[in-house]
Amino acid sequence: MALTEMDLMMLPEWVGCSRTSKSFYLWLIKCCRRDLHLCGYQLHPVWNRGFCFLFLKSGPSQETGRLPKLMCIFNAGTFALSDVSSLMCRLLQLPDTMELESKAHAEKTLICEINRRLLFDLEHRHELFFVLGRGIIPKLSRAEIHEDALWMIENGIPIDEVRYIPDIHFGGDTVEFTWRLYLHYLNNPAAVTDAMEKFWIQKFGEEMFQEKIRFSGIREEYALIMEKKSRK
Repeated sequence: MALTEMDLMMLPEWVGCSRTSKSFYLWLIKCCRRDLHLCGYQLHPVWNRGFCFLFLKSGPSQETGRLPKLMCIFNAGTFALSDVSSLMCRLLQLPDTMELESKAHAEKTLICEINRRLLFDLEHRHELFFVLGRGIIPKLSRAEIHEDALWMIENGIPIDEVRYIPDIHFGGDTVEFTWRLYLHYLNNPAAVTDAMEKFWIQKFGEEMFQEKIRFSGIREEYALIMEKKSRK
């Protein structure tokens, strides 16, 4: 089976990079479970949940007894390659400038998008937080608000920067960005982003909304202090 120019236009960019990448793609779509011999290297496929995890089993520079190394992940649903090792890039003759997904990049992208959404929710979708109950309203001390405003003024923080910006992350006291979650993300980034946005609101919504109100109070106090200074 040969790939036509029309086929290549419909497929991810990596497929058409070289003769090797084309033959590799044709091998993958057959869902082969036997080892692949490629340029002197032996690669072992492991199929799971619609993905093919390709591991380096042996090769010219492979040390005996060494644990298998992940070479890449193939998504049988989208034909995308991700987590491609530098060696696999060389074998497939992929250009250095080609952008391919990785677990670390996906985690960073997902975190940025969730934080962006949470900031929008805090500013424009208050109903998402009101359903959490009265706990979203903090008990504020006017003296503490005044001190915080003074500290920001004294440290040269512009008033436009006096606002609460969510800074969620994976790990610690929240969920990990596991391989299972990552594979779900590769299949449907929008659905995972929606689910994680809801999760963070349910888990930390009270705390986030309290901080939003506190920073709003500090901003108002900041403006009052600066107004009084301007009158003197």
